[in-house]
Amino acid sequence: MKTKTIYLGDLDLADIPMGWPIPPHVNRTVRGTLLCVGGREFARGVWMNANCRIPVALNGRGVRFRAMCGPDDLVPQSQSSCMEFLVETDGRLRFRSGRMVQGDAAVAVDVDLAGAETLTLILDCVDGKDGNAQGDWLDAVIEFEGDPPPHVIYPADRHEPDFDCPAKGYDAFHPAKSWYDTDGVKIQAHGGGLLKVGERYYWYGEHKGGSTTWWPKARVDIIGVGVYSSTDLYNWRNEGIVL
Repeated sequence: MKTKTIYLGDLDLADIPMGWPIPPHVNRTVRGTLLCVGGREFARGVWMNANCRIPVALNGRGVRFRAMCGPDDLVPQSQSSCMEFLVETDGRLRFRSGRMVQGDAAVAVDVDLAGAETLTLILDCVDGKDGNAQGDWLDAVIEFEGDPPPHVIYPADRHEPDFDCPAKGYDAFHPAKSWYDTDGVKIQAHGGGLLKVGERYYWYGEHKGGSTTWWPKARVDIIGVGVYSSTDLYNWRNEGIVL
């Protein structure tokens, strides 16, 4: 059977959780620069922030995983963070980079995938701050046979429908779902804080109603500080932008 290849960056990585609340970046760092490890630039790869796990379904069709890996040169503060790259198949450790720090040269990875159902790529922060432990899987390819091709494993409820705004208002909290104000608009009060005056609560927070981009430049267009008011902590009335 003919062997096929797929780049790690061609998989669906959009919902992979990392130490920062952003997804892995393909062929670029979070700042839009080329991936660079130990002073050497790479055109292809996946930039990650510890701690991060990429679980891939192979369905027994895997042949080999080949890549280079190492700490990205992007953030100077990463010099104080020690990280480690690991590769597992079916929960069994197959590769361990050992402790790596910024400035180290990339190391080669070559793992036999024959018979494995799953492949998991891991970047762990061993010492220091997770946010400063930024590493790359470089020129990373999965060789496989037949169909379907390898794909990222997500929980079954990944695309569970969002919670609609209740017509008669809220009588309970709904974690991980959108929260609407009394006008039926999603609440914008990030990084919020609460005050109580009399019988009414006031929720102040950032209104991030502008665009959010990560490349070529990371930015969030914050409109201002908004405030909402409520008497029951469930149902919030938009009082407008106050700053």
